Amino acid sequence: MRVFFSFLVLISYTTIRIDATIYCNCNDCSDWIAISNSSYVNYLFDSRRLPGLANGHVGTIVYNSDFHVNGFYHGQLDKSNRVRVPNFIAFWVESDGNRTYTFDIRQATFTETIWNTASGVNITTVMYANMADKHYLVTEITMSRKNAFDADVTVQLKNLTQFDTWDMKVLSNIDYGTYKIFQAQPETVEAANVTAPNLTVVSTSVPTSLTLSKSEISKTWVFYSVITMNNDSLAISLYNKGQNLSTFQNDGTSGFMTMHKEEWEKIWQSRIDVIGNCSLARVIHSSYYYILSSTPISTNYDDDGWPFFGLSPASLANDDSQNYHGHVFWDQDLWMLIGLLPFYPEVVKKALLDSRVRHLEQAKQNAQRFGWDGAEFPWEAAYSGYECTDGMIYAQLEIHITGDVALSAYHYLKLTGDADFAQKFYETSLEIAKFFYSRLQPTHGNLLGIFNVMPPDEYHYPVNNSAYTNTIARVALELPFYIKNTFNVSGVMPQSNWNDSIAKIYIPFDSEVNYHPEFDDYPYGPAMTWSMHAIGWLDVNDELSAKEMFQKNYIYIQQPFDVWTETYQGGGAENFITGIGGFLQNLAQGYLGLRIYEDRLEFKPFLIPDAEKYNAIGVAYQEMIFNFAVDNSIVYVNLTSAPKSGCVLIDENGKQHELHTGNVFSGPIKIKRKITCQPSKTCTCPSNEWFQSTLDPCNCLKFSKNPIDWNSANNDSSGENHTNCSQFFIGLNMQTTNQWTWINNDSSLYRNWRPGYPISDNNLKCSQLNANDGKWTNIDCSSIGCYICEIRMY
Repeated sequence: MRVFFSFLVLISYTTIRIDATIYCNCNDCSDWIAISNSSYVNYLFDSRRLPGLANGHVGTIVYNSDFHVNGFYHGQLDKSNRVRVPNFIAFWVESDGNRTYTFDIRQATFTETIWNTASGVNITTVMYANMADKHYLVTEITMSRKNAFDADVTVQLKNLTQFDTWDMKVLSNIDYGTYKIFQAQPETVEAANVTAPNLTVVSTSVPTSLTLSKSEISKTWVFYSVITMNNDSLAISLYNKGQNLSTFQNDGTSGFMTMHKEEWEKIWQSRIDVIGNCSLARVIHSSYYYILSSTPISTNYDDDGWPFFGLSPASLANDDSQNYHGHVFWDQDLWMLIGLLPFYPEVVKKALLDSRVRHLEQAKQNAQRFGWDGAEFPWEAAYSGYECTDGMIYAQLEIHITGDVALSAYHYLKLTGDADFAQKFYETSLEIAKFFYSRLQPTHGNLLGIFNVMPPDEYHYPVNNSAYTNTIARVALELPFYIKNTFNVSGVMPQSNWNDSIAKIYIPFDSEVNYHPEFDDYPYGPAMTWSMHAIGWLDVNDELSAKEMFQKNYIYIQQPFDVWTETYQGGGAENFITGIGGFLQNLAQGYLGLRIYEDRLEFKPFLIPDAEKYNAIGVAYQEMIFNFAVDNSIVYVNLTSAPKSGCVLIDENGKQHELHTGNVFSGPIKIKRKITCQPSKTCTCPSNEWFQSTLDPCNCLKFSKNPIDWNSANNDSSGENHTNCSQFFIGLNMQTTNQWTWINNDSSLYRNWRPGYPISDNNLKCSQLNANDGKWTNIDCSSIGCYICEIRMY
């Protein structure tokens, strides 16, 4: 999967500069509707420009002759590809007149309208993958006119179904006149020990023509297919149910359409709305649609026992080699899931449990195959959970995918505090940690590194000590300790030597240029385009540079239906939801400034470029739901759910704001604040000598007046019953060679050494913060200096 490398979780693809924005007056466009008035059939049938219709179980590109089913693959391992199932309700209306194509994002429908016909009859065809019940694909066609006519009007339907079943073993294909039943298995399964799944499709039969009789003003026909896996009786039952859903209610909509729209309205309870730029608002809405429609987000998704197999870079609607065969890569865990997490944590949980935890045994076998301990997730996964890549070099070297799984789970747990997920993921976290520990080797003196890997930059391999891979290894080794210490989970304790190794893992750093090279002996200096992008620029409050990077997203969006492609020329993967995942992170982690920590959710909002204001609706944290309204000067924070006991919002002055349903806080934008469920009470510092921390009001700081040595400062602070000593002198020292630890055994890995530090000298075992640049240096513990003592009031 060739995605350009970036340290922050955001995709940046090209160095091309663009100055255009996508802005229009709201009178001229809609933030939910994309329309094309085109009579060019060849243009219309360019799949790079057409939207996908999907519901997490089935997916297709509009007017395609086939569709795909979640988890239905053909071919042995490296030959695995999504099966193309015949779409029995795909057709084209043959008629004169003008045609308009409308993609309704909010209702997740694609509509073709034929008007100005010689007969005076308008013909409307509406297509959708039903979200309320994932087993249905539906097409509704309506013929209508203003007045009755003295003759029947007939239109011909061109069947688009291509019955190409080379990738399937057809078990049954029976046409009963008004409906047909099709059953199949993959022609070849991925491995000898894999049981072939059974597909059943029950579909209404589409006639060759439709007639509006002379006595009728309007008539609608509903065609639908039911698609099930390993459950043919359910398919028959749902087909019979569909006959009732095909009838129309008082408002003129079918039962299918009513339930579909209601389910999407539930999903849209979480989203970002932009005010003052309809085109940008529509791009954001369509981006959410394209990625969510490939996820297991619907209320009753699990009702048939068929699991979710994961998100592929080109969505559920695509297959073939250009679209990565429909396989699951690191794209899911790092780009898509983290992009969805603040608004749709339930999707992240389901995807990780079904596509990763469920295949833990296969991941363990994969690690053993290459001679390592623990579990190593495959670079490409499909149905079986075994490695399915056709490039063995990726399977052997691009090991960071296993850490990406850990990172996604870590973020989910910190955001939600989900004890159920913690228990279910705990064994997986142990096996991931075991894998990375087995990969560690001595490097750069007494430090530890990982050799012979391929970093996310796939143009350089094999390399030693990839900065990204080594960093993700630290996360993976830390995760089981976090789960065990935070949640009351059952299971064995993490190995203590894992914890000892975390601080020793080497991260390349060039002190002369003050940056992290990609890997040891990286041949190039840092390229500004790739190392600094929108989220990074916002971190340093450079909105102009962030805007320039943000606008580069637009060149990957193909009009008129806002379909993302992998390259800006329109090539590569189509309906490229990996890019969408990066874009959503640009919004949530960039412009809303969300950061998830073990004890808090921070936010530092900026106004999105070319917008008057925006609303971030349905941000989840610790079982609570928040809305953020941001304009060019103020952020408003509202709690829309019941508050969780003990949680507060802490502003930039350290003041605690009680959480209650309704408006919680308002204040200037571009300032960092946090929501936390720790502490659970208001704290007061002991006396006038102590100052309340602006980061945590239950942390009290005391500035010393008399210089003393580091050890005396430590003893003096210990006498104050504090949690650690920071200052000028800080409570970080070297207890064993090249292993720096906090004196209160805090597990934080944060380090802010001045370039060139710490100096490798056993006489310089203590540390200090330098007021002039905020950087740390290591010093002789007998040195004399001032210090800051910190105590925690709970």
